[in-house]
Amino acid sequence: MVRAKVEVFQISETRGWDSKLNEGKGGYCPRKTIEANIVNGPPGSEDNMFEYLSGGTSIKLSTINPDAFNQFKIGGKYYVDFTPAE
Repeated sequence: MVRAKVEVFQISETRGWDSKLNEGKGGYCPRKTIEANIVNGPPGSEDNMFEYLSGGTSIKLSTINPDAFNQFKIGGKYYVDFTPAE
């Protein structure tokens, strides 16, 4: 497993397509895109450690699921884990 720590710097809203709307015919719904970069911090801090070990990490996540996108806020810090899916 590889772990990064990121900080959200932008949340934008557009329209996304959900094929489950309108009895399976589909329709547009809100889509939020969350963008985050690696955290940085003062020497000796956890944020500084992740900055040093993770380099130039950048994450962009788009979702139409309000339960997912409502968990993010600008300035919020989050761990991102990468685990092989075998």
